[in-house]
Amino acid sequence: PGILPITVTDDEDPEVTATEHLTVTDEDGVVQPGIIVHPDEVAPGEDITVEGQGFTPGSTVTVDITDADGNVIDTIEGVEVGDDGTFTVEWTVPEGTEPGELTVTATDDEDPDVTASDTVTVTDEDGVVVDPTIAADPTVVAIGEDLTVTGEGYVPGSTVVVDFSDVDGNVYDSVEGVSVGQDGTFTITWTVTSNVASGALFIFGTDEDDPSIWDATAVAVTDAEGDSEDPTVSVDPQAVNPGEDITVSGEGFTPGTTVTVEITDVDGNVIGTIDGVEVGEDGTFTIIWTVPADTVPCIKVVTVTDDNDPDISATSVFKVNDVADMIVLSIEIEHPVLTHGDTQIGYAHGYEPGTEVEGFMNSTPTLELGTEVADEDGTVTFVWDIPEEAELGTHTFSVTAEDYPEQSITFQVVEDAAAGNGETGTDDGAEDGAGDGTGTGTADPAGDDGKKTGPGGKPGSDLARTGVDGGMLAALAALALLLGTAAVVFAKRNHRSSAE
Repeated sequence: PGILPITVTDDEDPEVTATEHLTVTDEDGVVQPGIIVHPDEVAPGEDITVEGQGFTPGSTVTVDITDADGNVIDTIEGVEVGDDGTFTVEWTVPEGTEPGELTVTATDDEDPDVTASDTVTVTDEDGVVVDPTIAADPTVVAIGEDLTVTGEGYVPGSTVVVDFSDVDGNVYDSVEGVSVGQDGTFTITWTVTSNVASGALFIFGTDEDDPSIWDATAVAVTDAEGDSEDPTVSVDPQAVNPGEDITVSGEGFTPGTTVTVEITDVDGNVIGTIDGVEVGEDGTFTIIWTVPADTVPCIKVVTVTDDNDPDISATSVFKVNDVADMIVLSIEIEHPVLTHGDTQIGYAHGYEPGTEVEGFMNSTPTLELGTEVADEDGTVTFVWDIPEEAELGTHTFSVTAEDYPEQSITFQVVEDAAAGNGETGTDDGAEDGAGDGTGTGTADPAGDDGKKTGPGGKPGSDLARTGVDGGMLAALAALALLLGTAAVVFAKRNHRSSAE
């Protein structure tokens, strides 16, 4: 619920544009509080208009304007709400306001739970949006390997200094005089030097003329040779959606002690703390932590410290995805029920194109299905024959890929007479059975195994249209084994009903 802007822009001339707003009510048709700020980009000294709707008729609201750090820039008190629950107020952006994003929040003076927010971007005097962000790739890098650091939203034509430092702010290296293009971006490549310690490596990009224009990110540095005797920490997966789990593992810590695990953003703001994590006699530990659903997407830092000796510490990083980067995985199979010698086809979706994905048939025996590379749609396909020695019953098709959760789905291997190919068979039931279709993933994102639910079925399949799942087909197959021709009658009636 709220106010959604709908903007139409000419593909050839982006200055030809128009915006209208759509009000979305809740399920009961009630208009919820919402505000719109326009224009959405403004220079210091210019005006914005704040329009609200869905507030309490006849009440008053307070409008606060804050910067990206939460500092209050200005407050407008006693704004009157009309009998229709709407209000309108204008505000002038003060001269000297730093470029960047401002948040405008309207709150009912009597009920602070009645509130709504929107944002406006302040440009510089020339209309340029300065909102610096930097990123580094890859997010896990070994000593001696290259890092690509990119920045955007900096002052066009300026220069920046890029600093590389440890968690305590000790600078390993600085790259000065990095030129920013007219589009506000820059790119450099830096080789991780041998003096860099394993753990979190912080990267800062700062405008050389205006130090208030800066941003930071971090990557995890690993010791590729494994020569370090210092404790190390790893995070899996390296990229995760809000609300999902990460596994934090450590090794090289003091056996039998406890450690504290702290998760922060790059600015040091604490997101979560796990106290009293026990270290095994081999100096290792493993814990699972759920990323809060409201976590702001960005690079996060994991710091593990010995509870008895704070000098024994290690760090790593992981990324919380934003909406554009959300990992949405799914898995499916062509045949929920089949028999020895039949060909099974499995699909897994949602990977970055080019990702190498390993496939397995987990059962007795276990089959390694090899490695497939995700296509341009992020899909991998595995094709294999069910071996004659495969046991009757439930088997699992699973896939794994670096930096992604494992996915799996089950299917049934049955006697020859119970599988069939989905066509109407003879009266003895030898060729009747479940036919083929698609399956679904095995777990929701909140599950203990971190797997994700797949789609209801492959588009165009009979299984997806009818809503019949693998479990029902397996039950029918078992029924065929027990009842023989009685199951054939059921299958024939089903085919005839479909034809009608």
